[in-house]
Amino acid sequence: RGRVEMRWATTAWIGATLLVLAAPAAAESPIPEGDTAPEEEAAPDEAPPKPFRLEIASPDGRYRMRFGLVAQAWLRYREDWRSAAGPSDRDVLVEFRRIRLLLSGNAFTPDFAYKLQLSFLPGQFEMLDLYGDYSFTPGVRLRFGVWKIPFTRFRTRSFSDRQLVDWPIVSQIFGAERQLGIALHDGYADRSPPPFEWAFGVFTGVNTRSSHGVGASMLFPADEEVESLPIHPELVARVGCNHRGIDTKGEGDLEGGRPDPGPFRFAVHLSAAWDLQPTPGQDWGIRAALEGLMKVSGYSLSLGGYLATIQDGPSPARQRPGAVGLWAGTGVVIARRVEISGQYAFVRPLDRSASSHEPRIGLGVFILGRRVQWRTDLGAQIACDEGEGNTDVQVRSLIQMAI
Repeated sequence: RGRVEMRWATTAWIGATLLVLAAPAAAESPIPEGDTAPEEEAAPDEAPPKPFRLEIASPDGRYRMRFGLVAQAWLRYREDWRSAAGPSDRDVLVEFRRIRLLLSGNAFTPDFAYKLQLSFLPGQFEMLDLYGDYSFTPGVRLRFGVWKIPFTRFRTRSFSDRQLVDWPIVSQIFGAERQLGIALHDGYADRSPPPFEWAFGVFTGVNTRSSHGVGASMLFPADEEVESLPIHPELVARVGCNHRGIDTKGEGDLEGGRPDPGPFRFAVHLSAAWDLQPTPGQDWGIRAALEGLMKVSGYSLSLGGYLATIQDGPSPARQRPGAVGLWAGTGVVIARRVEISGQYAFVRPLDRSASSHEPRIGLGVFILGRRVQWRTDLGAQIACDEGEGNTDVQVRSLIQMAI
């Protein structure tokens, strides 16, 4: 059976608008904030060019508002293979995957930063992030509001910095997702975080979206409907080591993929989240993750291991094994224009003979740095459960435009 879903009018209109808006930004500088431009010889009295930004600021710097816009147009071809006889189902999907408006800056003082992120998909207007971040000292900050809980460096990254087209299954199963909360940290979410990073927060335990961190409901659904508490505190902590100013917000080594060899850099992060009163069949009890990232001269390697438990009874101290997961990705950036990458993800519940596998290979082209890029990948999601299997083969492609 074939199915084609296309929104040509909306896609063309928004695409043309973004192209017009992105043109002056690209002309000024194709390198967005946080990227590193190739070194060039400049005149002794000539100041280096600054990245183009759409912002409004007061002369004294106490107030600043920066505007951002990111859109991803998506194409996916999928075949569902349940036997060797051939696909039982296939479909083609063409749509805008994401359209995000970002407002960020500082107010009252340079020490108080804020961010607002809105989703403008047709018929799906949504507030994603809204938080304030106050810096007591460069190494101690307080963040409050709604944002991704600081569980794993991998999930903290933006969708616009992915090596492949979309998130792997470990993100959907283990998370993390956005919640309302408060946290102390030292700048863990910066593109180049401090050599030693840390974060500790208390959150409501209730995801504002159902896209990520929903593995408990997928692998261990409740036998009957259970009433969820409006708030059940979740403690989240993370520590990490970042060597030689590594860019941890991107998986690939775009900053090192230049003619002169980039230095060896690495990062190691340990995260944990503990829901003190999880809803049965919906929430994990305890989650833990250990991650590693290495970059050198355009090459990158990422590794991540996950473990989650299910709370057994009313006491938070009683936990039983839930699921384990593994993620590995690698890539090479050529001349800061092309990236070849691959990944493998694995998830297994610990109470039965079942597993999910996701191998993928991808190609990315940086047309105007990270502002305008095209990515395509080929892969499959292979599910095995008690001797039965199902393979979902996919070819995915997207074009991303950002201001």
